[in-house]
Amino acid sequence: MKKLLTVAFALAIAVPAMSAEGGKKFSIGVYGGYTMVNPTDINQMLSDYKDILTALGKDSTLTKFSGGMSAGIEGDYAVTDNLGLGVRIGVVLITDATLKVNHGNDGVITLSTRGIPIEFGGRYMAPVSDNLSLGGGVFVGYAPVTLQSKAELNGSNPPIVKFDGSGLSLEVMASGAYKLAPEWSLGLDVGYRLLSNPLTYAEDDATTGVKKGDPVKHNNDYKDKMDLSGLIAALKISYLF
Repeated sequence: MKKLLTVAFALAIAVPAMSAEGGKKFSIGVYGGYTMVNPTDINQMLSDYKDILTALGKDSTLTKFSGGMSAGIEGDYAVTDNLGLGVRIGVVLITDATLKVNHGNDGVITLSTRGIPIEFGGRYMAPVSDNLSLGGGVFVGYAPVTLQSKAELNGSNPPIVKFDGSGLSLEVMASGAYKLAPEWSLGLDVGYRLLSNPLTYAEDDATTGVKKGDPVKHNNDYKDKMDLSGLIAALKISYLF
C-alpha cells in the first residue's frame, strides 16, 4: 500500500524538469465538491434496528447515509494537445448516519465512513473558445473503505466497532475548464463514482467471537457492502507547467 501511494504521489507532482521543451506538458490540481451516496445495505440495517425499536414501543429518529464531500489532488501529463493521462488521489467523507432514541437515556448509534480512491486514467478536452474547453474523463483504481460504529447506550460507551474493505473504484465524468491565466485554470467535473466494497471486521472481538477479516452480515448469509457509489460534482483549480 505504501509503495502504491508513493508511486501515485510521485506521478501527481511530476517535476517540471520532465516536461517537454516548448510547451506546458504537466498540470497539478486540487479538487473538492459534493457527492451523493445510497449505501443500501447499511441504511437498511439501520432501518431494521429502527423497526425493532418501534416494536418495543420506543420512538426513534433515523438519519441515513445520503451524501457528503469529496476532495483530492490530480496530476496530469499532456500526451497530445487534447488528451491527458494522470492520477487522482482523493478522500470521500460522508455525513454520519445516526439512530437516536427520542426519550429517556437509551442513547444513540452513530456510523461514520470514508473512502480513499487512488485512480489512474485520462481526460479528453477540446477547446470551444480561446479560454474554454469541454470534454470528459475516466479514472479507475483501488479504494480502501472504512466504517465505524459508535454506540452510547444507557449512559455507557461501549467500544467503537470498526469495519473495513477495499476494491475497485471507477469515476466517469463530463468536464469543463476555463483558463484564468496562462498557468492557471478553473474546472468543473460532473459525473458518477462506482465504489462498492464488501465489509469485514477490522479487529477481533472476544465478546462476540468475531475475528478480524470475518465478513459483516446482518441478514442470513448476505455479505454487507459499504457502497459509496453516486453522483459527483466538484470544482478543480489547476496549475500548468
